[in-house]
Amino acid sequence: MIRACREFGKKVVVLDRPNPINGVNIEGNILDDKFCSFVGQYLIIVRHGLTIGELAIFLNNEIALGVI
Repeated sequence: MIRACREFGKKVVVLDRPNPINGVNIEGNILDDKFCSFVGQYLIIVRHGLTIGELAIFLNNEIALGVI
C-alpha cells in the first residue's frame, strides 16, 4: 500500500496499535526469504512490538521505500 501511495502521490493515514497489543513482548521467527509473499514481504520478526506507523518508518529507512 505504501508503495502504491508513493506511485500515485497519495497520503496515508495510519490508525495503529502495537503488535502485540502491549508493545513490549517480542517473539517468533524471522521470515525466511524463501517464503516472501504479498503477506510477508520483509525479513522481520513475527511479533515485533511496533505499531504499523513505526514499522512503516522503520521499513522506509531500512529498505529505502522513499515515502516518508
